[in-house]
Amino acid sequence: MNINYDETLGSQTRFNRIEVSLGDFLCPEDAATQDDCQPLAELPDAIDDGEFVAEFFQPEFSLDELVTLSKTGTASVNYRMKKANISFTYNRGETEYLETNAVRETSSRTFNYDHTMSRRNSFAISLSDSDSTEQGTGVSREGYKVDVSFKRKLTRKALGTIAFKRISNTTSTGQQDRRDTRVELTYRYAF
Repeated sequence: MNINYDETLGSQTRFNRIEVSLGDFLCPEDAATQDDCQPLAELPDAIDDGEFVAEFFQPEFSLDELVTLSKTGTASVNYRMKKANISFTYNRGETEYLETNAVRETSSRTFNYDHTMSRRNSFAISLSDSDSTEQGTGVSREGYKVDVSFKRKLTRKALGTIAFKRISNTTSTGQQDRRDTRVELTYRYAF
């Protein structure tokens, strides 16, 4: 059994893009760029045929530097048998963004089982589950990953693997949701 606690002070830099309005422009019907249009101080009451009003934007870029304090606690249990290894890990963390007073809490659980069936064959199962919540914004994320694989040594230098993998990530905003199920067949040869 292994228990660990860690605190880390760090910084993160983000590159932000903001669209800034340049205002409304009166454009002829055949206008291709902003240069073909005239800026307007205020919107006209009537627009002539063959003209339209468009709003143009210009990107502005900025760098945000955030100082973070990360606190992480980990507990893991490993058990070795003659032909198998079992491990379970629990991780809980908290990240404080010191300038904005925002806090993100995360937790994850991982289970691994590796079994050596013979000198040439092995079987493995890996299950993991994680979630995070950002206080203040209410944004949360949950996800899991399942990996089941069978490996066979084909020769001294060749290894074949067939694996079933499933991944799921769900967010409260719905912007980064992802589900993926696949079967992978791998052949490796060491020269």
